[in-house]
Amino acid sequence: MPPGGGNACPACRTVNAPGARFCQQCGGAMAPPACRQCGTAMQAGARFCAQCGQSGEAAPRG
Repeated sequence: MPPGGGNACPACRTVNAPGARFCQQCGGAMAPPACRQCGTAMQAGARFCAQCGQSGEAAPRG
């Protein structure tokens, strides 16, 4: 995870606020968070993965 807890833009690597849907620098779409166990895309704020049931905070994708 980038310093400060934000997510890095997959296009330009700018760190954006957690939960941002688009990059503040380039306007690119931010990737959804992923399960730390299986890598499945997770809904923002989800406490458990719908695929494997792993609990915990999602890892940002990108």
